Amino acid sequence: MRKFDLTGAAGTIEEPMTFIKEVQSDLGKETLCLDADMVCGQEHIESAVMHAERAFNYGTNSSDSFAVEVMLYASGERQLSKAMAKMGVKKGDVNVVIVSFEGESTDEMVVKWGLRPEPRAAAFSVAKAMNFGIGQTEANSVPSDMLQDLVLERVAFVDVIKR
Repeated sequence: MRKFDLTGAAGTIEEPMTFIKEVQSDLGKETLCLDADMVCGQEHIESAVMHAERAFNYGTNSSDSFAVEVMLYASGERQLSKAMAKMGVKKGDVNVVIVSFEGESTDEMVVKWGLRPEPRAAAFSVAKAMNFGIGQTEANSVPSDMLQDLVLERVAFVDVIKR
């Protein structure tokens, strides 16, 4: 699996595109800035990376950018506009997960970007699963320790809806 660096941060973002460009300037264009309230654990991102890598290997990728392909899988969406609306960084007081495939971020970089390090930003929670779109009926259908698997199932399902 392709290596990546995952960093959590929190703070206020006035202009998301300016923030993203600054992060990409420091870490490389193949860097994602995601809404941490939609990231359901490191396994969520690992699964999206694995599926995106497989899509590139088999020529079934929807995007020329590996990072964008990861966002599609992470969001469980087929369309980039829906993926960005769901997983993209929002304006205001936010928690952010930065995923870089080219460089490693540091606490000093996070502070330079106007945020503070938040190591647990990517941690799974039931609230995040609900934010992601897992409904109560669906959540009740599995044991509580398998709730994260419902999110991972949505990531895998992108392969089906891309066809």
